[in-house]
Amino acid sequence: EFVRRGFSVATLDWRGQGASDRDPRVDMLGHVDDFAEYQADLAAFDAWQADILGEPGPRIMVAHSMGGCIGLRALIDGALSSPTSRPAAAIFSAPMWGLALPRLGAAGARALARAAVRFGFAHRRARGAENEKTYVLDAPFDGNVLVCDPAIWTRFAKEARARRELTLGSPSLGWLDAAFREMRALQGAGPLPIPSLLLLGDEEAVVSPAAIEARADDPGARLVRLAGARHEPLMEAPNGAVGRPARAAMTAFLDDLGL
Repeated sequence: EFVRRGFSVATLDWRGQGASDRDPRVDMLGHVDDFAEYQADLAAFDAWQADILGEPGPRIMVAHSMGGCIGLRALIDGALSSPTSRPAAAIFSAPMWGLALPRLGAAGARALARAAVRFGFAHRRARGAENEKTYVLDAPFDGNVLVCDPAIWTRFAKEARARRELTLGSPSLGWLDAAFREMRALQGAGPLPIPSLLLLGDEEAVVSPAAIEARADDPGARLVRLAGARHEPLMEAPNGAVGRPARAAMTAFLDDLGL
């Protein structure tokens, strides 16, 4: 869809996900010791896409979920500052600036993850599913936290069964500790430095709506709430009840910026 709009597109799988390298200590778990490792991935990606996509024109960062956490850090730290990578604007889809946990639950999970790392259990899974299980193969459609369209859910499951090596199981306790540390650090960081669209579903149950709403007053931020949307609004059918308004919001945002 971005290509049809005239953009070239470059994207990546973060380490431990999709076709990128996996940490042999954790098999199918998502793991890093520190979110700085993802910044190293972003730097490598930035160097690659500068060579591959050396085309003129504005850059747009599109970042979903954990990518929103990584992208916000990069923007605030000025990591994407070269002429070939500096974004003119950002689109954040359900950015992971906090987790959807009650206050006491978050405090308990944070303490558990910190203790696990200190006592040498960083590579243990953070939730009870087996290492090789991935959410779309383990959970039923009814009550799922990702999408509201059953056809999309069926497609997710079909793709996961066909390419199990590309799926992801539970995060590790080490990842959870690193995520809590990074999200807390970003809460005290400066405002969004570029015009940014924030997409938030009103049925969001993975990341913290409050943490996203807290950024809505940043200069240049535009918060769009999507009725009926869960955690994956950009994966919904383009003409569906969630996909259509999500795409309309992105189109209006880019049009208003002349992009």
